[in-house]
Amino acid sequence: MIDQLNHQTVAIFDDDATIRKTVKSLLEKAGYTCLTASTLTEAACILGKHRGHIDTIIADFEFQYGLNISLLAESMKKSKAQVFVLTSHNTSEIQRDYPSLAYANFRSKANPLSELMSALEK
Repeated sequence: MIDQLNHQTVAIFDDDATIRKTVKSLLEKAGYTCLTASTLTEAACILGKHRGHIDTIIADFEFQYGLNISLLAESMKKSKAQVFVLTSHNTSEIQRDYPSLAYANFRSKANPLSELMSALEK
């Protein structure tokens, strides 16, 4: 069972409703407040409206039908939040090809959600 955590806010940006809902449900059960977005426009609104109040961002690399999150990289970096990027691609290639995401923590979508939870708790 997941221990109750302090009140942190996590933004979840993924166009896949199943992933978005599953991650949100798991995190809320652990005591996190979750904000979700399924489009780049929604994500930009959340980052603007909640600037300074988001502790962690979890984003799909190919967020919103192939538009990658490097479009949000500057906003995400300015938020000072911890950033996790979920991907099914080779993470070393992404880090090489997208230096604007160098500050992000990459996680494979193939790994269990428990691994993401462990990383969040650090």
